[in-house]
Amino acid sequence: MTFSIYDLILLISSDCFSKNICITQENNHAERIQQIARNIVPILMNDGDNYFEDVNFSPEKIKEFEGLFISKINESHIKEEEKKRVNFLVDIIKNSNNHGYESTAQNTLASICSHIYWLNTSNLNQTIDNKMLSIIEKIEPIGPGIKQDSTPDWLAIKDMWNKSHSSWDNYIKKITSDVPDSPCTTFDYLINHTKQLDFIYEWKEVLTTEEFIFLKNFLAVEGTFELEKISPLSHQEYQNIINSI
Repeated sequence: MTFSIYDLILLISSDCFSKNICITQENNHAERIQQIARNIVPILMNDGDNYFEDVNFSPEKIKEFEGLFISKINESHIKEEEKKRVNFLVDIIKNSNNHGYESTAQNTLASICSHIYWLNTSNLNQTIDNKMLSIIEKIEPIGPGIKQDSTPDWLAIKDMWNKSHSSWDNYIKKITSDVPDSPCTTFDYLINHTKQLDFIYEWKEVLTTEEFIFLKNFLAVEGTFELEKISPLSHQEYQNIINSI
């Protein structure tokens, strides 16, 4: 299924899903991101009351709203890492029709992180030096991969949405009533394409800035060795992910 920036804007504007996909430790920052989306929704709807009938889905309009949303996020007073996170979500939505390259990139990154964590040096192209060993020692309690029960299944997602009755979420339900599960479908797609790498954000929290930059550079080089020749488009997706974290 292909998604657009409109689906992401609606999702971030919601009370039900916003904080689950905009990872931030600052509640007021999450609210700022949400408010940016909410400010855009009326412009998107253009006085209409049916998302699927009244919104302009032309490629030109989609590109226009993508530019508007990204510019408002980048101009906002939130942390750079939070801006990168939102831009990462935008890239995932934009590449929903190139899912194969994105999946290859994410799987490769998760695999490289696992090799580093478990010291599988035969599967790495670079040497694990003392600096990397000290990084591994810090991330050891966290580990790589998705935590058990950390990702809600489809029924849990629908239940979350059905139980959300804020005035804004009721508005979203009204304008998307022709396809009532559409926000759930977008959320399900996003969490299944972001949760796989959420452990990296946990690693980031326990590392110094210098250590995390060192790790990112190491991961970038490994990804080039793995993907540049066999799949240039997957390699580009891989580097986009590295730049977003």
